[in-house]
Amino acid sequence: MLYGDSSTLFSPTKEEPRRSSFPSADKDSHQYKAEPTHWCMLVRENGTMEIYQLPDWRLVFLVKNFPMGQRVLVDSSFGQPASQGETKKEEVMRQTEMPLVKEVLLVALGNRQSRPYLLVHVDQELLIYEAFNHDSQLGQANLKVRFKKVPHNINFREKKSRPSKKKSESGGGEEAGAPRGRVARFRYFEDIYGYSGVFICGPSPHWLLVTSRGALRLHPMTIDGPIESFAPFHNVNCPKGFLYFNRQGELRISVLPAYLSYDAPWPVRKIPLRCTAHYVAYHVESKVYAVSTSVNNICSRIPHMTGEEKEFETIERDERY
Repeated sequence: MLYGDSSTLFSPTKEEPRRSSFPSADKDSHQYKAEPTHWCMLVRENGTMEIYQLPDWRLVFLVKNFPMGQRVLVDSSFGQPASQGETKKEEVMRQTEMPLVKEVLLVALGNRQSRPYLLVHVDQELLIYEAFNHDSQLGQANLKVRFKKVPHNINFREKKSRPSKKKSESGGGEEAGAPRGRVARFRYFEDIYGYSGVFICGPSPHWLLVTSRGALRLHPMTIDGPIESFAPFHNVNCPKGFLYFNRQGELRISVLPAYLSYDAPWPVRKIPLRCTAHYVAYHVESKVYAVSTSVNNICSRIPHMTGEEKEFETIERDERY
């Protein structure tokens, strides 16, 4: 679901110049407070993605061949529908050739939730799209947006587990081959230690974050293997944390480390060196980084070389020095 007017929902540039003026923050919040509007997105078996405006269920955005992973999703709802005979033939052809869409999530992230993202689970692939403003002038009632594909390195393919001989002999093969219930992989969360975004479950769990800077951050969490389910969890003993189940069915209650910042391509930790760093080198054998630093020290002696020996001369400074 999307909330907010379609003309102002996808316009994050208007608020940038006003962020520096703190006294006008309350005025801006009332000025940009739009009346909530509701939208419903669905994907049909023939590979068509449709967005409807509620409550009248009016079609405002349509994309054909949606599961094929197009770079840009363009609205083609203007001039629909076609004749019934042609559409039935197209549906039969598309159902046999089109990949299966298992799950979709359209969610607004970022500052004031002004950055809509579309997550799609197609067969064994993850597609991420970001919405941006675009006025095609096809119709006044259509959504003035398009979706661009976001590249990523998340592996969504499940590893095929080979059944063991002991289970097959004891009759446990039927339980292993039983169909599993559908579990949603996209879990939206708010305020997990100050971060909001989507947690992506599956064989390669990832955190999808859009912070106040506006950049999309993808951080893997492979410490406990594949994750089956995830949910935010807030308690006195676990403030603003989360819980999840791993592949072995074990429940983990966790929190994000307070000393790490996730508003970067990699998690960042600041360590005060209390000195000036000049060079950094990596030692392969010991797998450590060597840092060359310097500090300011008061020097009152000057070295002098007398043959092979070194002597120090202490200099006393007067008031005029």
